[in-house]
Amino acid sequence: MNITAPALCVFLCITTLAWSSAAEPEHWLTPLVEAAASPLTHRSEVNQAQLEVRRSRLAIDREQAAWRPRFFADGSHNRRVESSNDATETGNQQRTIRVNEVRSEVGIAQPLATGTNVQISALSSRETNNRANALNQESWVSRVRLTINQELLRGRNRDANLAPLNDAREQWEGDQERLQQEIALSFRHLAEQWIAYGRSVAAHDHAEETLASASSTLELAQARHHAGLVGRSELLARERDVVEQQAQLGRLQRAMRSEREQLRMSWGDVALPPPPQDVDSDDTLPDIPAFAETIRGQLAAREIAAQQRASHRADQAGMDSLTLSLGAGLSGRDGDGEGSWQQVNDADTYDVSVGLRYEHIIGGSRERAERQRSRIALRQQRLAYQASEREWHLSVDRAVRTLLDARSDVHERARIRQAVGEERDLIAAELSEGTASIRELIDAEQRLRSAEQALINARYSALESELILRELTDTMPLPEIDL
Repeated sequence: MNITAPALCVFLCITTLAWSSAAEPEHWLTPLVEAAASPLTHRSEVNQAQLEVRRSRLAIDREQAAWRPRFFADGSHNRRVESSNDATETGNQQRTIRVNEVRSEVGIAQPLATGTNVQISALSSRETNNRANALNQESWVSRVRLTINQELLRGRNRDANLAPLNDAREQWEGDQERLQQEIALSFRHLAEQWIAYGRSVAAHDHAEETLASASSTLELAQARHHAGLVGRSELLARERDVVEQQAQLGRLQRAMRSEREQLRMSWGDVALPPPPQDVDSDDTLPDIPAFAETIRGQLAAREIAAQQRASHRADQAGMDSLTLSLGAGLSGRDGDGEGSWQQVNDADTYDVSVGLRYEHIIGGSRERAERQRSRIALRQQRLAYQASEREWHLSVDRAVRTLLDARSDVHERARIRQAVGEERDLIAAELSEGTASIRELIDAEQRLRSAEQALINARYSALESELILRELTDTMPLPEIDL
């Protein structure tokens, strides 16, 4: 048979895809991940974390507003009354001088993170008075001025000035990480309740099988009793076994309903997938990252960075203040407002100013104490990081050992169940041949049921152990939630 190259390629691709899908079975948490988006979206703890992210985002906007340009407008009216006996004004007679001044100013100021403040303003003022024997004379003064203030010591450090903004950004990023942490924790709680419900369902189903087996044994005992092969006491013992299994089944039914009700009360009437049955935890361990790569490590590192910025701010706050002021302006004076503004364009009329202001905090014990406190707090944060890292490593080590022990227990329980099952089959065959007693078969059945129940518990314990390890190492598969 001739096979063309394209047909062979298609055949190989289909075979490879089929083998890949068979080689990579679905993870046991995948059905729950697909169904958990809705209940997690309405979880109050998750919603609270979402609101915290929004609040911290608004805090960034608030801190950014401190560095935006600021428009200002200022208006004032000043009335002064003076007494004058100047001969040029009053003719050697005392006279009352009345002065009215109306002033308006507008401008824009821009603060910079380098400790610089740039301001440009325009001012216009009108003054009326009755000096020089005038009933009312008017003069206008107009001015345009550029002012620059520069901090030379305290307040000039860019990092210290931007620390509140950086703190807000770090808080926002940290709140996003805490939101993911809360989603993972809530999903773990959901998965634990889901597993607990699955355990109760498995125990209930196993009890039903045990009751069916006890009923079959009772029927066999009744037949053998009628044949005279067993006594009345053996028949009563089998009836007692059925009654005990019925009581056990009733207890497990109530426990199963209770677990289901707990799920409903915690997560509402959500359509969850059937709990896992006869599922084993993966043989491979989840990838364990370094502590610094986990959400816990990143949050701890953010605490150190925030304290470093606080320490830097404290160092800056304890410095003396030295402010350099530079100013330049153009001005004009005339009898009317338009004329005064025309004179502003005259390059010969200008003013320049230079100022230097020094400020020292006398007995600055408060600032020195704050610097010491911030340095101590920084050391505390670093020690807290080390303690968190050590505790995380210990927790991960315990979780890994617990998971490995649980998986080993599953394999051992499976071997025991297989051996007990083979023993039970052998005794059943011997009973049919008349070489074994019904009592031996009943004991073998009980050992088999106990081994099956132990295997079920071991499997669910392994799943719970895997959940704990995945939550610790941030390897939990999580649903996508619209934030």
